Amino acid sequence: MSQLLEKYLLFTPGPVKVAATLRDAIFRQGICHREGVIKRFTRIKARAEPLRVGMRRLNLEFLIDAAAMCSVLTTVRVPPSVSVRSLRERLRDKSIIIYEGKVFQVGNIGELSDYDIRFFLAALKDVLLTLQAEAAELVAPVRLKSATPVMLPTPGQMREKVVS
Repeated sequence: MSQLLEKYLLFTPGPVKVAATLRDAIFRQGICHREGVIKRFTRIKARAEPLRVGMRRLNLEFLIDAAAMCSVLTTVRVPPSVSVRSLRERLRDKSIIIYEGKVFQVGNIGELSDYDIRFFLAALKDVLLTLQAEAAELVAPVRLKSATPVMLPTPGQMREKVVS
C-alpha cells in the first residue's frame, strides 16, 4: 500500500481500507493490468470448480444453487452435527481461517495454487470427519457391557485340526 494511503487509513474502518488497498493493488501495482481482466476472471473461475467439486464430495450443501454462485466465493452450510466454533478452531489450527455462522465461506479470488486447494480440501475433510465422529460418540457412546473375552485359535492350532 502506498505511504499516502497508509497515513490516511491508519484509523479508518476495515471496509474503507480494503477498498482503498484493492484500488491501489489494481491501479498502482497493476495486478489486473499485467494479467488482463479476462484472463484473471477465467483463472479465478477455474479455481472455483475444484473447490466446489471437492466440497460436494464431502457431502456439503451449498447455500446458493451452483448456477447462481459467483466465481470468487462459495458459501457452504455447516453440517448439523458439527459445531461451527469447533470447525473454525480446528481449521485455524491448520492455518485456515473461516468466519463463524451457520454457513462458512471459501474465497478463491487470491493467488491459489492447485496445492492450496488440495490442502484446504484435505484439511476440511479431516476436520469434518473428526468432528462428526466426536459428535457421534457424544450421542451414542460405544461402551462394552460385561463382555466375556473369547480366545481365538492361533494359526498353528487351526492347522493341527485340519491335518488331524
